[in-house]
Amino acid sequence: MTQPLSFHLSLRLREALKAGLAMAVTCGVSLSLGWDNPSWACIAVAVVSMPTIGESINRSFHRLLGTVMGGLVALMIAVLFPQDRWLFLLCLSLWVAFSAYRMTVSRYLYVWFIAGYVGTLIAAYIGSGPQGLFNVFTARIQETALGIIVYAVISTLIWPQKSSDELNRLLVDLLNTQKTLFNRYFDLMSGHGGEETEASLYATETQLVARLAQRLQAAEIEQFEVYETRHRWRQTLGLCQELMEVLELWRESLSELRGVDAAALFSNLDDYRADLLRRLDLAGLSREGNGDAIPPETGLNADTERLAELPHHARAVVHNVQLLMERLERVSHSLATGVRRISADSGPTPEPANAGGHAAARLPDEDSLMAVFHALLAFWMGAFFWIYVDVPGHMMFVVFVSVFAVLALMGQQVDWVKLFAAEAWGALLGGLLYVFVMPHLSGYFGLGTLLFVFTSSLYYVFWHPRMTMLKMASIMPFLLLTGIQNKPSYDFAVFANNATGMLLSIVFTAFAFNFPYSQRPEKMFMRVTRRYFHQAGQFLERFVRQPPPRERQPALRASLARMQTSAGKIGGWGRSIDYKLMPCNPPERTSALVGCLNSITYRFRMLADAGRQTLPMGDACRAQALAWEAAIGGALEPWTMGRFEVADVPALRTRLASLEAGLENVLSTFPVEDGEEAYAGTSRLLGCYRALYRALITYAETADGIDWNHWRESRF
Repeated sequence: MTQPLSFHLSLRLREALKAGLAMAVTCGVSLSLGWDNPSWACIAVAVVSMPTIGESINRSFHRLLGTVMGGLVALMIAVLFPQDRWLFLLCLSLWVAFSAYRMTVSRYLYVWFIAGYVGTLIAAYIGSGPQGLFNVFTARIQETALGIIVYAVISTLIWPQKSSDELNRLLVDLLNTQKTLFNRYFDLMSGHGGEETEASLYATETQLVARLAQRLQAAEIEQFEVYETRHRWRQTLGLCQELMEVLELWRESLSELRGVDAAALFSNLDDYRADLLRRLDLAGLSREGNGDAIPPETGLNADTERLAELPHHARAVVHNVQLLMERLERVSHSLATGVRRISADSGPTPEPANAGGHAAARLPDEDSLMAVFHALLAFWMGAFFWIYVDVPGHMMFVVFVSVFAVLALMGQQVDWVKLFAAEAWGALLGGLLYVFVMPHLSGYFGLGTLLFVFTSSLYYVFWHPRMTMLKMASIMPFLLLTGIQNKPSYDFAVFANNATGMLLSIVFTAFAFNFPYSQRPEKMFMRVTRRYFHQAGQFLERFVRQPPPRERQPALRASLARMQTSAGKIGGWGRSIDYKLMPCNPPERTSALVGCLNSITYRFRMLADAGRQTLPMGDACRAQALAWEAAIGGALEPWTMGRFEVADVPALRTRLASLEAGLENVLSTFPVEDGEEAYAGTSRLLGCYRALYRALITYAETADGIDWNHWRESRF
């Protein structure tokens, strides 16, 4: 098939021209049909213009679904309480709060964002009566569908960008990155190389996994061949994610192997390494039809004589590493086999029993409850001011407050000052066009040209994903406030009134979201860190209680998932801190602290994998396990209360030395009649306790270098 000519235009310029053309065509079609709100169709174009066809269709479906959900709820509330203002507002606020909650736990975040604010928007037309409200609902669906269809047609016919074209390349790049990490960690285990590039490689790996998941979801929509083999692709993505996790667990174990000659201890280390790397090579080459045999699983063999010469705590580390390497071998073999099946399959593949969705739903936490509280507070603040003060914008003020309340939940960190400045810039830009350009347009040709030039320019200038907020803030006020119609009338007082209401709503929403505690990045960094250690304490408590395995494992997995979520949020808040205003804590120190938290999370994961010893243990072994648990709980206790700087590091090291001596004594006197398996299980468990306690000491040392009191000070 002949590829369309690109005229040597850059991707950035091509996508900007497509967005501008779609905006102009959408507005023209809406005006020609005599619809009342062409700006709604133009807004749909603005938000569904994504880099690839599949992503645009996916975003379009979510937007349309959210519009229908929000509109139906608004109609139902209006029918139930047409004359009761307070019950009407109460039900509407509960819908906004429910949408806010769902945004924090559902993987369909954008659907609930649209459902929350569209419900409020349509309900704002209750004064037009039930028939008028229904007409607004259908008009909203029509306008949204029009914008979606126009952009879909233009993006398909003009310079199409398909996610499936990038899918294979992303998979190969991810496998190559993981292969590089394999080599790095093998070198470190053998005592060679440093750790200079590990952080950047891990960041690249994380980004590639996220992009692969995003492109896969889009490619399933735009290409039938990918849809047919979607279950194989999802399995491959899951294996890549598992491989990334095992690699990090392996990296965390490497520090414990220092002083151990791995090359001499593991007799088949070189062959084992070559087989692992060969499997990853074949996984990448399988996309090109390579049919070489996949190396079988052989296991990493340790020299029993050399192993017996090691201290008992070192033997525990070796047992852990061997189990991790077995898992690495299994995952790499499954990955190579799975990728080969994607290429071999020519028909639809059945969904495996364990196949899930593209992403797991998030677990509710404190932020989920606070999202409900903040959404309710913002809504009722706006409602009371609308009723008793008659703020600019009237009922639209409440709509704007609801929009910004759910918009704040789209991202973890919201800089309200920057958001206000961006919206003010957009309102100013729209006002200039509204006053000096639009009144002089004689027909659609002039308006269409304005929309094309304006949209294309904004999308070209604000092309980078980091500038998405500024791009949307520049175009949305123009579309919302100018009121594009077939018979336009220009009144700057109305424009200024609505613009003031929009900007004032940001102030109200920001106040609501900073009550009852400040959401400045440094404050949230400390708050979520305290939550993280509280979750760690809950994990330890559940681990110690030893309920039946069927009850214990789901609870432990949920605790670990919450800890991983909190660690991710801490990293996000740490990147949002203004270090120019607070130079006493440089970003490198904060990043090191977040790295320690990730290390602690992986240590807890290894502890969960080991399981609290279910094999027979004597009184000495159980007493040793209880001693480690008490020490870990004692270290966590002050951090769960937010006292991050009170840890006595020398005392922690003294206790570690005492516990290590007890560990050596217990394992050296371990009853021979219990068998090698019981010894390996006990040593693995105690070794995981030791590794976790050492990680806590490392965190305490890092936290000691942070000026926490400076972050606790009030800042205006």
